[in-house]
Amino acid sequence: EIPLFEPIGRNDFQNSPCVSEEDGEPEEIARPTAYVKRQLKQNHANFLRLVLSGEKKITFLKTSQDGASVEQVPGRLTIERDLSKLIIRAEDDEVRCPLVGIEDVYDVRGDGRQAFPAKLLDALSAQDVARLLRIHLSWFSGERSQSVYLLEADEDAKGDFLETIKMLCACARSLEMEPERRAQRR
Repeated sequence: EIPLFEPIGRNDFQNSPCVSEEDGEPEEIARPTAYVKRQLKQNHANFLRLVLSGEKKITFLKTSQDGASVEQVPGRLTIERDLSKLIIRAEDDEVRCPLVGIEDVYDVRGDGRQAFPAKLLDALSAQDVARLLRIHLSWFSGERSQSVYLLEADEDAKGDFLETIKMLCACARSLEMEPERRAQRR
């Protein structure tokens, strides 16, 4: 499996989702590559079409101050056309985050129940827990980090979300590091 959140080093760049056969050298990483585009088209075209058009429906979870009660609010998920920001809209709430600001995305199957607040898990049905996602966001301007909790339509949709967002985040991080790479070569 390709490590999607690891920095791309000189020895492991060939296994990165941000390098295609045409790129050759790690210094050439400067865009979502042919490999990423192929993977997205082959495996996640419908998900990507929906998020780029703003038609991707999700359920946003609003928790009470003490975390004991959870309200499920219909919402929409969008990724800006330049693939730079994730936008989650639900009623009057909106969360905008650069893809490079997504620290990690968790699900119970892959990360275990310990990755989620116990009160949140207790407030959800077993079917909802299976569809649950936690997006952990880190902000750059000294603000605190936060987590956003979502329910996907089903487990397949959750898998598409996890794979696509992780791939896009890895590429966004690679693009962010590109100026540093160029400076190091000089």
